[in-house]
Amino acid sequence: MNSLDPEVAAKWVTNSNDATIIRLFSGEDTMTIEKYLDKKHDKKELGKLESDVDIVEFNPDFTYTIYGDLERIFGYKNLEISVNISSGSLKTYLQIDYDSKIDDLEHTSNVVIKSDEVEAPIKNFLSDDLIPSRLEFAAQVSDDTINFRPIGKKVFEYTLENESHSKYIIYESDFTDSNFVSFHKRLQAFVMFYIEGGQYIDDTDKKWTVYTFQFLILPPFQQFGHGSNLYNYIREAAAANPQVYDLTVEDPNESFDDMRDKNDLRFLIKSGNINLLKEIKPLRSLKEEMGKLKFSTKQLTRIFELGHLYHLKSKSTESEDMRNYRVCVKKRIFKQNYDILISLSDAERKDKLKDTFNNVYQDYLRILSLV
Repeated sequence: MNSLDPEVAAKWVTNSNDATIIRLFSGEDTMTIEKYLDKKHDKKELGKLESDVDIVEFNPDFTYTIYGDLERIFGYKNLEISVNISSGSLKTYLQIDYDSKIDDLEHTSNVVIKSDEVEAPIKNFLSDDLIPSRLEFAAQVSDDTINFRPIGKKVFEYTLENESHSKYIIYESDFTDSNFVSFHKRLQAFVMFYIEGGQYIDDTDKKWTVYTFQFLILPPFQQFGHGSNLYNYIREAAAANPQVYDLTVEDPNESFDDMRDKNDLRFLIKSGNINLLKEIKPLRSLKEEMGKLKFSTKQLTRIFELGHLYHLKSKSTESEDMRNYRVCVKKRIFKQNYDILISLSDAERKDKLKDTFNNVYQDYLRILSLV
């Protein structure tokens, strides 16, 4: 073939997020695990067998750091990149399968059509101690199920609503523990899969727990309350640590913002500190009164606006208190967007501030409805 028709070529393109499947395995039944990893066996039929094996399967949100900004892989039909992980140690068995590969097609000496490399790019982001075979991986899963214990010291435990039979424990460790260093090298792959713009933490930097950390709840375990429990523990630990000046979150996504706002407000209500937000006051005063809580300046401002609105929920939107609230928030918006707003005419600036305030106000009402 001298060229590849665009329509034909498109059939050889795979979305790398869809092709990549992450699986967490647990259970002692090595035979079932081996059969599951063998593509010759029907997954639905295996699911009917009596076995203690539990497999949680999900796709990554991002693979652009691995397979390029377009997150596309060329040259395969029915490509499947299986990142099989033992739930305890996180030791991983990488498996790549496909029905056909474009390299296998006949071509002339004038045109060489090559498929994209699949294995090498993803191996660059996985730990060096990959398990080489299905047999060894099944044995590792079984061993982890029986013998694995979390690394580090227990610092907190909690239960979830409607799940009182299960207890969840937070463990803390650091890079002075060689076992944790190895574990972290396996764990950090999730950063690239789920944190946009995420980077690996330097495991030679002994201060990383003080000034930087990453917060991730894997997709199958989201919306159950794990994030709230982890965040509340971190906030309390930060407040109690004299080395921590404030708890700053860089570039959080919207779901994290909601979770943080909701839990910060619940904490303030439960502790009574919400009463410090009844009156409009300058940021300097808020920092003096609430500094021990270690809120960053940005979050303190946001919590004040949310907390003050919490006290105004029974007020009419036309009341004097609400008018003062609108003025306060608009001043903050104007200050933050000064360079843009100052270039507008008075009428345009007024309309822009009104629209922006209304958007902020509606979002605050939404957050307060979650508390």
